[in-house]
Amino acid sequence: MNHLADWYQSQGRYKEAEVFYKRVLAASEKTLGAKHPVTLTNKTNLAKLYQVQRRNDEAESLYQQVLAVSQKELGPDHQYTLQSLNNLADFYRLQNRYQEAEFYYQRALGVLERTTSADRPEVATVLERYAALLRKMERTEEAEELETRASTIREKRPAAKPAG
Repeated sequence: MNHLADWYQSQGRYKEAEVFYKRVLAASEKTLGAKHPVTLTNKTNLAKLYQVQRRNDEAESLYQQVLAVSQKELGPDHQYTLQSLNNLADFYRLQNRYQEAEFYYQRALGVLERTTSADRPEVATVLERYAALLRKMERTEEAEELETRASTIREKRPAAKPAG
């Protein structure tokens, strides 16, 4: 059902997508529980649908719920918590809510700095998104510093070339 919901969303058929995302979410809550990572993923999918539809209050509420549960149940440094921080940061950046976005990007970078090597591609991704935010805030020097860090990571770890 999740794939069907994704397909409906990609076609701009949001009402149908919502029906299936809600069914998937209800099923995972019933069978796995509200705190299970699969349930949290399903809730995130629904939040992303709401975000695309500009139903921002509903999207924000779901993103916040997912973050709260993932932090409590999985821990502040868990990969899913990191993803939740990034989702909120991106959501706020796209809403031009710069202070909130910066708060979540800083938290995401903190998790990455505690839990992974500084030269990982996911670090570069967060740095690039945070730099984009800083540029919107006209904090060019800080943005350039983050972009340089991200570029250094990307140069050390080039993307894998496809076989063939």
